[in-house]
Order: sequence, then structure tokens, then C-alpha cells
Amino acid sequence: MRLLATAIGQALITGVALGVIFGLVALGFVVIYQVAGVLNFAQGSFVVWGGLFSAWLVSDLGWSSILALVASVLTAMGLGVAVGRVAVSVRQHGETAALIVTVGIGIVLEGVFLALFGDQPLSFSAPIGQQAWHLANVVVLPEQALMAGLGAVVVLAVQWLLRRTIWGMALRACAANPASARLFGMDPRRMATIAFAIAGGVGGLVGYLVTPMTGMDFGSDVTWTINGFSAAIVGGLGDPLWAVGGGLALGLVESFLGTFGSSAYETAGALVAMLVVLLWRPQGLFIRRAS
Repeated sequence: MRLLATAIGQALITGVALGVIFGLVALGFVVIYQVAGVLNFAQGSFVVWGGLFSAWLVSDLGWSSILALVASVLTAMGLGVAVGRVAVSVRQHGETAALIVTVGIGIVLEGVFLALFGDQPLSFSAPIGQQAWHLANVVVLPEQALMAGLGAVVVLAVQWLLRRTIWGMALRACAANPASARLFGMDPRRMATIAFAIAGGVGGLVGYLVTPMTGMDFGSDVTWTINGFSAAIVGGLGDPLWAVGGGLALGLVESFLGTFGSSAYETAGALVAMLVVLLWRPQGLFIRRAS
């Protein structure tokens, strides 16, 4: 029983840390979808860029971890703006056209990352040390605590931005009624580009956080896109906060599958969870069905 309790506790710790990361990727999906009406399947590319660029700056150029974090987030925001301008310009031809374009952009970026960083996984030393903490018999890695803590700060900051600031209100107004927003002097295309920038920055942060633990290679974007999109579907595309809740649910599912089953089934578990939610509650687990 003691071994079982330890295994369950370890799976919970790992699942929460993983879930926060999935939730941040899902947050990018939801922010873009809410403002621009685009499902951005290049979201995983922002994560890969953040991880590879951070590793290159720290390991090859000798930058500090903090400077690498700032540079990765800012450049990922720039990448998000570039992707957003293309996707938004195509959005006038329909959501399907924009979705296909983001898939194509993701494929192109995968080739760019291969050319820039090579085909070997990159990593760098964790910014807060290697000494693990022990809670009873459960091991907590410093990287896991950093993921959970910094992830929670980002989620609250984005929620505050969207709910409590003029910029956030403008973003939501453009999403709710673009025609009326134009009458009040707001440019929906500009707001959509800002949404892509936010999603890019969050993706760059995720890449920075996960690379010291798992490494990052040029082809990791597919896995991150699948997990982020699955988390967004599980939580619901109607609210960024609930998307994070979906990420936590998905992280726990994958963690328990990896602990008591096989890690080979983790991505499959994400897809199965997404399909079950789509069939059972297509609006997401945490969003009430519209009457």
C-alpha cells in the first residue's frame, strides 16, 4: 500500500506540472480562436522555437538563463505576429483555409528549425538547480515547481489582461462582433495579430520551461500541437481559464498512464480523451451548454 500511495503521489505531482504546461499551450489555442476565429495548428512550433532558441543561447553563446528566457519569449512573439499576419489575411476565405495555412506554416517551420539547429535534441541546465525536494516519499523536481508556479502566474496575467484591461476588452469586443468593433475605431485584424503575439510568447515560455527536463528537437511541434489542442478541446474553446483546466485533466491522464501503464500510450491517451469529450460534451468539460 505504501508503494502504491507513493506511486499515486508521484503521478499527481508529475501530472499537475505537465498539465500546467499543456494548459499554457491550450491557452494559446483559445486566445487566438476567441479573437481571430482561427485554429492555429502552428502553436507547437512556438514551443519548439522557445526551447531550441533558449538552448542555443545558453549552451552555445553562454547567455544566462534569464536573458535566454526574455529573448525566447520576445522572438516567439515576433514569430507569432508573422504567423498571425498570414493566417488572418487568409481567414477572409474561411476558417478551413486559415487552418490549412497554419498546418502548412508548421511544416515549413519544422524545416527551418532543422536547418538552423540540426536534427539532434538540444537542452540546457535548469535555471533553478538540480536538487530535488522530498514530500514524504514523493520527489518534486525544481523544474516541476517552476513549471507550476510560473505557469500559474502566466495564466492569471492573461486572464487579467483579457478581463480587466482596455486592451483585453478590445480583444474580446473584436472577437464578439467585428463589425461593431470597427465602428468604435478598433481594427479586428490588429487585435488578431496581438492575440497571435500573446500565443507566441506563451509558447516560447513553454519551450523554455520544458527543454531542461525533456530536451527539444525540431520535430517536437506535432506532439505539442496535439497535446495543446486536446487540452483546449477537453476544457473548452470558450474560455482560456477552462482550457488550462483541460490541460490539468489531460496532464493527469497522461501521467497516470505513464506511471501505471506505458509511456507509449500517453499521446494516444490525449487523443482518446479529446474524442470522448467531443462525443460527450463538445463544448468542453467545464463550459455549460448554451440553452
